[in-house]
Amino acid sequence: MPSTGSKKNISQSKPLQIDIANWIVWIMACVLFVITLSSLDYDLGKKGPLFISIGSLELVSALGMFLFCLYKEYMKDGAYCFIQMYVHIKDVLLFYFWLAIVGLLYCLHPNSVLGLQNEGTHYLIYLIFLIMLVCTGCIKYIEKSAKWFAIAALLIYLYSVGLDVVQGGQYTNVIGRAAGFAENPNTGGYILVILIILSVNWNEYKVMDGVMWIMTAIGIFATLSRGGIIIFSLAFALYVGFVAVSLGKNRIKFLVKVSITTVAAFFIIYASSSFANISTLYETSTGQTRFERVQEMLNGDSDSIKSDSRVDLISTYINLIAESPFVGHGTGFSGSLPVGPHNLYLLVWTDYGLIGLLVLIYVLIRLLLFFVSKQNRAGIAFVLVFIVEGFFNHNLLTFQPFVTALALLSVSGLKTGSVDNGWFPKKSQNRLYYRDFSSRWS
Repeated sequence: MPSTGSKKNISQSKPLQIDIANWIVWIMACVLFVITLSSLDYDLGKKGPLFISIGSLELVSALGMFLFCLYKEYMKDGAYCFIQMYVHIKDVLLFYFWLAIVGLLYCLHPNSVLGLQNEGTHYLIYLIFLIMLVCTGCIKYIEKSAKWFAIAALLIYLYSVGLDVVQGGQYTNVIGRAAGFAENPNTGGYILVILIILSVNWNEYKVMDGVMWIMTAIGIFATLSRGGIIIFSLAFALYVGFVAVSLGKNRIKFLVKVSITTVAAFFIIYASSSFANISTLYETSTGQTRFERVQEMLNGDSDSIKSDSRVDLISTYINLIAESPFVGHGTGFSGSLPVGPHNLYLLVWTDYGLIGLLVLIYVLIRLLLFFVSKQNRAGIAFVLVFIVEGFFNHNLLTFQPFVTALALLSVSGLKTGSVDNGWFPKKSQNRLYYRDFSSRWS
């Protein structure tokens, strides 16, 4: 028979094995979050190492994390807390659930334009992906690391935008504008805004936060995305408002620091505008014209916006909506047209009719109220920015960085005594979501 000492050694080896497993899954989550938030996976997918789909690898990795977390929580308490976590964030999951229902049902519309992949199946895939990503709320250290995932992704994406500028358009598919890994300048601007929302502290001003705001402003200016500039301004205004409320009597000092940061950002941006003449990216007539339009918008000239081609697209899609305002034209109809509407709400109304538009508004309101009820300031800013960006971009619902950021935000603050990542008010009691059983969650 083995000695007592050997039994002790055997029993002590089990926690070590569990720790190793946790660290392996944490590393998987780290890689998955960083490459999806930064759209690095999109760039790697085009190169296709060994012809393996990066999207398939991501789904397999997410499934592996989900099964690991489910097994761990089942062995601990019969997966009671695991199930409760999903119940708690049901409003987040219902966002894609209802969109998937509408998209799949409208595949039966007589005018739908379907392929093997369509918006209905895409919504379903993103729902599944979201469900699997949310399981990371059970992984140790994930919440503590969430902000650092975002910061790493922000730096990586800014690097890709910088390469576009310096090398004359390495990634962009739009002449005269930087874009980064996403290839589309407007999408690139939106990614940068998502990442800055996840990266900064929404309770107090720190020098690193100010530097990141300035770097992000420069990156967005490099894309020459007017929509990006608008949503960046919105995010920054929300940041100033939330932090000012948190600081109370110290808000005057904070506002002075923010003013200095804003002036520094404008100075650096206008100083860096010399790239319009130095970088080959902006030497084209298209780049010069876009640069002038951005300057006109910053100077308050609305004529450049009225003359934009998107104004004509609005008229085109409103006419299509008028042909079938209540039941729409079916899943994939807008995708079959030469040019999309550059407006999420027009696309949904065109394809799914008033029914689909009301569903979208309903799930957006529920999502916003979810983050409001949890006092998740980053989540509130995230949803408000999405709502505004919807007027400039029609691809938001099938946008992987959005889904990944949504998963991170939804599981943040689930545990009693959660680490302060700067997304919640410091004295908020609403972070103790699992008061009745949080002691059972290690």
